Amino acid sequence: MPLSETQQQVREMARQFAEDVIRPVAEALDRDERFPGEIYEQMGELGLFGIGVPEAMGGPGFDTLTYALVMEELSRGYA
Repeated sequence: MPLSETQQQVREMARQFAEDVIRPVAEALDRDERFPGEIYEQMGELGLFGIGVPEAMGGPGFDTLTYALVMEELSRGYA
C-alpha cells in the first residue's frame, strides 16, 4: 500500500529533524547519558508528540502508520 501524500510529508519532516538535530549530537548524548530536553522541546514545537491524538481532542489525528513512520525516522537519528 503506497503512503499518502500527508504520510510522506510527515515522514520527511521527521527524517529532516532526525538528520539535522538528533544525529549530530546523538553520540554525545549517549556517552554523557544526558536527556536532551531541548530536542524534545523542538519535537513538541513541530507537533511530533501526540501524533495519534484525535483532532477532536486537539491533536493532528494521524493514523498508526504515520505514528510508526515518525518513530522510525526519529530512531534512525539515534542509530
